[in-house]
Amino acid sequence: RPRRMGSSAVKERFDRAEKTKILTANGLDLSDWEKIVDKLGTVKLIRTVNLSENKFDGRIPRAFANPQWFATLRVLDLQKNKISDISMLSSWAPVLLHPESGSGVKEKDVLAVIAEKCGGGPAFPNIEAPIMAAQLQKKPVQFPLETLILDDNRITNVPPLLLHAFPNLKKLQLARNKITSVSPSSFVYANQLLVLDLEGNSISSVSLEGVGVADSSFSAGSVVSSIFAKLQELRLSKNQITSFGLNGACLPALLSIDISDQQAAHQLQSVDVNVFENCPKLNDIVIKGSPRLKQIVEGWKDEPAYRKWEVKHASVVDRQIAGGAEAKLMH
Repeated sequence: RPRRMGSSAVKERFDRAEKTKILTANGLDLSDWEKIVDKLGTVKLIRTVNLSENKFDGRIPRAFANPQWFATLRVLDLQKNKISDISMLSSWAPVLLHPESGSGVKEKDVLAVIAEKCGGGPAFPNIEAPIMAAQLQKKPVQFPLETLILDDNRITNVPPLLLHAFPNLKKLQLARNKITSVSPSSFVYANQLLVLDLEGNSISSVSLEGVGVADSSFSAGSVVSSIFAKLQELRLSKNQITSFGLNGACLPALLSIDISDQQAAHQLQSVDVNVFENCPKLNDIVIKGSPRLKQIVEGWKDEPAYRKWEVKHASVVDRQIAGGAEAKLMH
């Protein structure tokens, strides 16, 4: 049976949090969003919230997206619950709200607006340009969150503009959920993101094109050229990816890609050789578990992009060995 919020264990955790600014309320069988929101409101200047291994389910409620504690929060850990909808974490994104009523718009409408402003198709007619302009001119709401852990839930999609309010986010963990696709619209403003973990989902399609979304005024010359300017680790193992490529996207800081051990009925068949050209700092690409591993690598060998990368990688391995370190090998 879920523990009551008045239990001694819960009270002790919150009392401690008032002093340390770190809440560790993990593994307490908590399930009542409303009560946890009320309790969080009593802790001032909180920096870490760990609500992992509880029984929170369904949609994260609007009340949880409270500026009072997000104003100082650096780490939010919600892993190992039963959460299916995290759209409220993007509720601060200006294009998601009508400026007068505050009512939400549908995800497809947001995607359409992004596409239109970036040279795609027309926006849906129920989002009027004056409304967009009025809301986008407002000062963006932004918070200092650096780590967001959502592993082992039931999340089915990553909402558009998830990181709009979290420009300092460095680590986003969404492993072992039920996500089926990855869209760049979810990661606009991810300029500080270092680690993106999507291991163990049902992803069959990966689109990481730098769609480039304009700043709050959508003025000419303000387009963001890369939405993953600092990304170092991309974890996509144990999904349903049969073909992997970046579609021309440049990930200038990426060091490691893991697309190993795709699910049995959807094993990796091909990897675009342009990955080596578009990721100039890449040190490691893991594709083990593919029945076509040998053919994939053989197919790269005559390509200039791979040959150039291979020479550079060999020199890195040589330096590692010379320094007494264990060389990290590809594949």
